[in-house]
Amino acid sequence: MWGYLQGKQVALKRNRVDLYHFGYMIRSKSARKLGTTTAQQIKDITDEIRAFLVKDHRDILSESFMNKEKRAAVEQIIKSFLLSNQVVISDVPSEQLLNMVCDDIVGFGIIEPLKEDQDVTDIYINGTKEIIYEKIGEGELTFPYRFETEEEVKALAYKMVNSTSESLNTAKPYVDCVFPYIRINIALDELGGLGTTITIRKNADHLRASEERMLSTNQASKEMLGFLAAAVKAKMNILVAGATGTGKSEFMKFLASHIPKGKKKERTLVVEDNPELYLHRIFPEHHFVPMQCRASEVEENAIDFDRLLTNALRQGPKRLIVGESRGKEALKMINFFQTGHPGFTSVHARSAIEAVRRLMLMCLQSGANIDAQYLYELISQTFDVIVFLEKKDDGNRYITEMIELLDYRGDIQFNELSQFIPTY
Repeated sequence: MWGYLQGKQVALKRNRVDLYHFGYMIRSKSARKLGTTTAQQIKDITDEIRAFLVKDHRDILSESFMNKEKRAAVEQIIKSFLLSNQVVISDVPSEQLLNMVCDDIVGFGIIEPLKEDQDVTDIYINGTKEIIYEKIGEGELTFPYRFETEEEVKALAYKMVNSTSESLNTAKPYVDCVFPYIRINIALDELGGLGTTITIRKNADHLRASEERMLSTNQASKEMLGFLAAAVKAKMNILVAGATGTGKSEFMKFLASHIPKGKKKERTLVVEDNPELYLHRIFPEHHFVPMQCRASEVEENAIDFDRLLTNALRQGPKRLIVGESRGKEALKMINFFQTGHPGFTSVHARSAIEAVRRLMLMCLQSGANIDAQYLYELISQTFDVIVFLEKKDDGNRYITEMIELLDYRGDIQFNELSQFIPTY
């Protein structure tokens, strides 16, 4: 019976995608049937409304891409704009005009189902060739539909860019766009010849890596998760390591959930290059204070990790979370942890031990006159536990290594706390 129901659920999900695709194609064909003059009128109105939204409602516009309530609010603003300005196009019914403008400004077109699926973490649009996406527990999958023309892909790309203060053109054929819970990189055809490519990284607005989910997917044992929860409460410094896409950010949310909350909550500074964790929103009962870097072509207006960490010290934190350690700021972060402020960070590495070497090399980038041996000793004394994550062929992320750092005596001294061999 269960197998039958599962089959029905799969069919329903497929039908949902098919129906959306069908509706999208109907709307696209309807738009193509419009005369040149009418189509230009709709484009002009859409451009005017988009400019109005960027100028007067930028925050809610940027949040609407991943928030249904915000999207509904934006649609209401668009409707009010059309009514108050008495916008009428003779051969387009008002409801159809509203839908076309809303789809153009806040819709993701054919990939809308992927954007809405909470288990989809990444979407890769490779021009008109294909759309690949990553789904938790399933790995990389090919979407059954693709964009028909390069113009459609570019239209989606410019829609994203036009909702920000960024620019994309032949002189600068690539761009990063950051919205709440979503990060996008776009590269025009000039860079590769495949057509316009769009990479979308989705950040969850909830705790994906819950204990229940990690146990059900065999990502870790109950004893391992219990130990890590106790380590956070005991104010141990934890380093989360793994390759790209292994779930480091999601696992850090799990760790953060065990920082004391309520009446015993501790002021925790969350320092990131781009916002990914959103701990202050996911755990409002905690005392999380987010801080992000700011890029700027004017050097004195830019705020890098180094400046951000310096300011964090003046904010009276009890703990520090650094989303990802990437460069010279690593030494300042380690010195911060050395002053008795516990916390954790993540780093790209191929093993738990290599994570120490990666941090050492980052510290050398600071320009400080420190030799490698001293840095190894400093890192070994600073971090108590290293957790190494791997993504396996089944699409799930696993804790495959967990070690306790002890010291450095010509080599890294450590205890292997666990080596989890998943069964899948």
